[in-house]
Amino acid sequence: MRTNLFGAVLAAAVSVAVGACSKPGADIVSVNPKDVDIELACLDNGGVSFKLTPWRAEIPKNGSIKWKLTKAEKVKEAEIKPAKADRWPFVDPSFKTELNKPAEAKYKTDATPGVYKYTVSATCLDTNNPRTVIIDPDMIIPN
Repeated sequence: MRTNLFGAVLAAAVSVAVGACSKPGADIVSVNPKDVDIELACLDNGGVSFKLTPWRAEIPKNGSIKWKLTKAEKVKEAEIKPAKADRWPFVDPSFKTELNKPAEAKYKTDATPGVYKYTVSATCLDTNNPRTVIIDPDMIIPN
């Protein structure tokens, strides 16, 4: 009886931990190279509509990743840069992508495996009120 209770508690803890680590509906997708599709639309009411597929991308050792702006409404380009400047697995400090012009990055050969936080930012080109939007997904480099 004690073993079953321990197993149930452990299974519940693992489920909670996994659920807490991912964005609802988000998948981790392996890429080599793989596009991360970015859809951005600046709305007339001041809001923003965006979609990033996949939200978390896993890059194999010696692999690469491509970010591609596949939909852009009132946006010229998107910029990809590290959430923390001292934690970035690429030689280049940032990458810019325009509509259907992907930005490809290969990571440093000495990059430490782990999860790397990055941001996707863009300026909404509204005639009345230009504003910057920032989206912050994850990227994983496994051991």
